[in-house]
Amino acid sequence: MPHAGDRSAVHAAGATPPGSPAHLFDTAEGFRHTCFITNTEGGDIATLELRHRGHARVEDRIRNWKDCGLANLPFDSFVRNEAWVATSLIAGALLAWSQMVCFDGALAKAEPKTMRYRVLHVAHSSPTSRGGSPCG
Repeated sequence: MPHAGDRSAVHAAGATPPGSPAHLFDTAEGFRHTCFITNTEGGDIATLELRHRGHARVEDRIRNWKDCGLANLPFDSFVRNEAWVATSLIAGALLAWSQMVCFDGALAKAEPKTMRYRVLHVAHSSPTSRGGSPCG
């Protein structure tokens, strides 16, 4: 619940993707809107929005890391789960780094599941996995 001194910001983020449901403000112009409330004092609204977008990127990375195994702690032992968390964070960091350096377009922004099926599983369908010779 907002308190005295809180400010809210609404940003029209661009056209709603085709096939996505329109919500509240989206029906007339077809824009997606982002809203947030802050109690941060000072600063103009553009600075606050920039900070908010930075937090959204961090939340996206955390969601992606959960898709890389961080959502589950499969072991009974703390030490084994600690190793699992470290491994899943390394996997998430490698995936993020490879998307920044090696890919462009849709793959640069793809979710981990998409990357697994479109990039990482390519080796599974190589000629050697179908019984062919790797040398042709």
